[in-house]
Amino acid sequence: ECIDPAHEYRILVPVNDEATELLYKGEIYINGEISNDMTGLIFYEDTFYYMESKLFDFINVECDTLINMYEEEILDTDQLDKAINIIEVIISNTDDKTLLQFAQMLLELLILAKRNRTIVGFCF
Repeated sequence: ECIDPAHEYRILVPVNDEATELLYKGEIYINGEISNDMTGLIFYEDTFYYMESKLFDFINVECDTLINMYEEEILDTDQLDKAINIIEVIISNTDDKTLLQFAQMLLELLILAKRNRTIVGFCF
């Protein structure tokens, strides 16, 4: 696997209905910058590879999604509880500090999306 250290991966949570619609359309940039109406997590390809089998594959199975480096994926409001549950299980069963830190940040985003009744976009 060839790792591109400059390739950015984003997990985004829109903060309003307009931003939600933009995320569904894949229009996350405004004038070359991520919309201020989205909050999220930025990471790079090495982290993606590390999390793929330790975290993303479990979310894919539980939520019937396809989070991978070649796809854009959305977790809708009806999938958030399943994703939250699987991440909580992973957090409670790991001593891997890298996994734990990333999973906790992702969990916070999922809880924010659930609280705001919005979605989570995996923009890779």
